[in-house]
Amino acid sequence: MALDEYTYGRILESLRDGVMTLDAFGKVLTFNGAAAEILCLKKEEVIGGKFGEIFLPGEENDAFNQAVLNAIYDKELVHHALVPYQVGERLLTLAVTTSYLMEAAGGGADRRSLIVVISNITDTERYRIMAATDALTGSRNRGYLMDTLPQEIKRAGRYGQPFSLVMADIDFFKKINDTYGHPAGDAVLKAFVRTMQSLCREDVDWVARYGGEEFILVLPDTGPGGAEVLAERIRVAASELAVPVKGAAARFTASFGVTGFMAGEYRENISADSMISAADMCLYSAKEHGRNRIVRGV
Repeated sequence: MALDEYTYGRILESLRDGVMTLDAFGKVLTFNGAAAEILCLKKEEVIGGKFGEIFLPGEENDAFNQAVLNAIYDKELVHHALVPYQVGERLLTLAVTTSYLMEAAGGGADRRSLIVVISNITDTERYRIMAATDALTGSRNRGYLMDTLPQEIKRAGRYGQPFSLVMADIDFFKKINDTYGHPAGDAVLKAFVRTMQSLCREDVDWVARYGGEEFILVLPDTGPGGAEVLAERIRVAASELAVPVKGAAARFTASFGVTGFMAGEYRENISADSMISAADMCLYSAKEHGRNRIVRGV
């Protein structure tokens, strides 16, 4: 049984998520109260207008605009995207889901009626990030590492991609704490993480604090050779740091253990635990052979 316009409108307005519908030409047909509140727009300014004229490309919220435009021009039935959206001084995180209904049009062509569902997940996303982040250094924490690393390894194996881990440890870290105090040790940890993150690929590689002064770099789509090159860049950069502490400069070095597999070399017995263990053995060897060096597994 088809819903009458009044009932349909009441349902839309009762939803906590924003809902917007567009016709085949990008004209906004409906725009509920939740959408108006989330996007900080007036319904009367949106309904009846064309999406591309209301949400202009190149504006500060272009990620949202593109999420909808991609759905308009793409042939996939459903799109999901997490996008930032600026409202005044507050930056929101929006989950945008788009899908379209196909309607028979004259001449055998298909016409799209696009439905856009907008959810404000800012607080949820913030809590998720906090739960996955090491409070001191800002790197990923051990819980995130142990939850996510198995998925990363399996994904690399499934698509035949290379994959590597680097375990890094600050040399003589206890001496830094004993000499300058624990706040200085914290500053060194933060500086080391910033250095690693600055040399990694954004949104691809990531760093997790494994424990104390030990960290693990997760490097998707990177073979052991490439991981060793990155570790060397980090080793050199860390040795050149001078972290201000108590009117002095704390200097330090780090040791690294590298393990991984090339494209097509994944085996079912390769796991997060086995890779961490292999990287740890290489790190131990680096320590045994004088520190401030890299050992790569074979």
